[in-house]
Order: sequence, then structure tokens, then C-alpha cells
Amino acid sequence: MLTPTAPPTPLAPLRSGGLPLHRKAEDALRRLLSEPEYANGGLLPDELSIANRLGVSRGTVRAALMRLVSEGRLER
Repeated sequence: MLTPTAPPTPLAPLRSGGLPLHRKAEDALRRLLSEPEYANGGLLPDELSIANRLGVSRGTVRAALMRLVSEGRLER
């Protein structure tokens, strides 16, 4: 019998393999931006906090954030 599992949280540690980490970070941040707290203009955690939660470098987070800024999804 399968037990239901909770959906992944938007900022869970990223796994290696598949897409580059900055793309995985982008996807995690997109999911975070869809949360009501942030969809309504709430401030995201700082880069270092996001990096720690995702288990990646701050540079990886910065690359993901800059791509979202260039797409118009975020303002810096």
C-alpha cells in the first residue's frame, strides 16, 4: 500500500543530475513565487538564505534570480 507524500516544498534541497543547478533553482523560485505570500508582492528571503535552503552556492541563486529579473518576474 502506498502512503501519500506531501508535495515538495518550493525551497527544498536540490538533487544533482538532470538540469543544471541554476535551472533547478529557477524552477524552485518560480514555485515559491506562486505561493500566496510572494504572489501578492511579499519579499523573498535573501540570496544566502535561499542558497542554504536549496543547498547550492549563492552564485547559483544569483544566476537564477537574475534570469527571473530579466523575464520580468522579479524586481531587484
